[in-house]
Amino acid sequence: MLVALDLEDAYNSVRLPILDDRMLQLVISVFWVRWVMSALNTKRCMMKHRTWRSDWTSTSTGLFQGSPLSPVLFNIHTLPLARLNNPHCKLRTFADDILVNCRGKSAQDMIDLISSTSRNIGAYCECSGMHCNGEKAESMLCT
Repeated sequence: MLVALDLEDAYNSVRLPILDDRMLQLVISVFWVRWVMSALNTKRCMMKHRTWRSDWTSTSTGLFQGSPLSPVLFNIHTLPLARLNNPHCKLRTFADDILVNCRGKSAQDMIDLISSTSRNIGAYCECSGMHCNGEKAESMLCT
């Protein structure tokens, strides 16, 4: 059985203190971690239309959209999610998409495995401030 899930508003949902902790747990250089976190914590933007410009304002949500570093940082943030594998259920993450592939002896076995894995994904999402987008979820039973 295959189940595809989408994390809703994923890059904006990244909690920076969690990302900071995860990078340090991976034994990434403290200098590099502080540099990345400084960039993420001091984001500013302004609007411009022809000659008019707004004042600068700070933004504080998640990761930069379109930055080549954001997918790497997002993968670091979601590393515990990618490690939810078990012998019968493999979980793959692709940026904000999750693919769960479970194998069982019967359809009921696979449904039970998917249910258990879904609860684990839900628990992770609850702790990390993320949400699965139910409208984009897809499943397929392969026999």
